[in-house]
Amino acid sequence: MTTKTLYIKLIYACLIGIAALSIPIVIFEKLGIMLDNALHKHLIQSCFSGFIAIIGIWFLRVKLDKATPISIGLLKPKKALTHFLFGFGLIAIPLIITIVLSITFGWGEVSFNISNAILYGAILGLISTFFTDAITEELIFRGYIFSNLKERFGTWTSSLITLLVFVAVPVIIIVIQKFFGVDSAVPINGGFIITLLFFGAFVQYLRVLTKSIWVGVGFHLFFVQMNQLIGITDSSLIEFSETSNQQSIQITLIVLLLIIFVSLIAYPFIMKRKI
Repeated sequence: MTTKTLYIKLIYACLIGIAALSIPIVIFEKLGIMLDNALHKHLIQSCFSGFIAIIGIWFLRVKLDKATPISIGLLKPKKALTHFLFGFGLIAIPLIITIVLSITFGWGEVSFNISNAILYGAILGLISTFFTDAITEELIFRGYIFSNLKERFGTWTSSLITLLVFVAVPVIIIVIQKFFGVDSAVPINGGFIITLLFFGAFVQYLRVLTKSIWVGVGFHLFFVQMNQLIGITDSSLIEFSETSNQQSIQITLIVLLLIIFVSLIAYPFIMKRKI
């Protein structure tokens, strides 16, 4: 594969990402479709985004690359599900342990708001985020773009380029959204860029470590939805009381997440496994 061909493939993939994450939002915002129900509106937007991304990447991989889609880290269904649950659990398990310890040591009250409305909203939120963020971004960046770069460059060079593209594309998308007057467009600032860099670097490492995009999909999904699932308001599925011992809870969660992070970094060295 020539460098020119590689650049063309990367541009096509980026255009698919920009189209998937811009066109549905711009259309729905400008036409005012289903403004009376934000959850349903976001769900339909996300389905359109996922459809554009999945069909677009399938077309590039099969028609342009003349290769199988499974070769970009998709895996077979059973293994894909296992990897997805592993990625989801990287945050979910530390949170569950933190909740159990909070209840055990009386750091604060924990309520489970499982009313039909809240549970319905949480499920729709997970489905929407799965298509809008998790599968769309992981398929395009850690799937197609990284796999094609790796055919030309080494693992870490390909990872670095993938990370830079992952940061650049959302910025372009936000600029497009603001140009068309999308009110929900997030502001571009230093904190936003730093979050993208650290998040993208970690998910990219998961891709390199596991040879699968599904660990990143699971992690991505829970990371984005965490604030909607757990919080101090009665609209959260899991609610901490405002009088909770926040410091103990935060320290416990941070320590558990650090243990997982360090374990993942140390794993290939302990197992003497080349990644």
